[in-house]
Order: sequence, then structure tokens, then C-alpha cells
Amino acid sequence: MILLNKQAANTDGTQKTIMHPTPNKFGIATVIASGTFDGATVSLECKGALGDWAAISDASFSQAGSVTLLGGGFELRGVVTGAGVSTSVNLEVVS
Repeated sequence: MILLNKQAANTDGTQKTIMHPTPNKFGIATVIASGTFDGATVSLECKGALGDWAAISDASFSQAGSVTLLGGGFELRGVVTGAGVSTSVNLEVVS
């Protein structure tokens, strides 16, 4: 699932619901940040059915990297701040 694709400006990315194919709706997913950051920070946020958007601890990138998430059924979005002239970042969820 792609959260950001060649994002060149600051944004609160489009939200995506992450579902895992296991019977208990619980699973593991890896989030990969890549691209040209040029001073930008890419943060991963989540939201459950009753809450507001919240930053995920240790899921903020100023260079290429990844983080593993455990869970399912919540919404995710990528947030870009501090974008520079040549910023072009990607954020992808793979399971």
C-alpha cells in the first residue's frame, strides 16, 4: 500500500486503512521511507475508530529507513514537513 508517492511538498497524506489477512485482524507490516529528502521529515501517523491522528513513536524519517508495525484495522497516513526544493519522498507499507 502506497501512502506517499514522489511527494514533493509538505502534506498530511491521504489516509489509508491497513488490514491484515489473518483471522484475528492482527499482523505485522513494514513501512519503508525512501527518496530524496532535501531537509524534509516524513512522519507516520495512525488513528483508530474513536481517536484523532497521533504520531507513531520511532516512525519519523529524515533519510531512507523502515519501521515494523504490529496491529491491524487502524488508519495510517504519511505526513511531510520541511520539504525542500528537490524533495521527492515515498512511503510504502508492505506485509
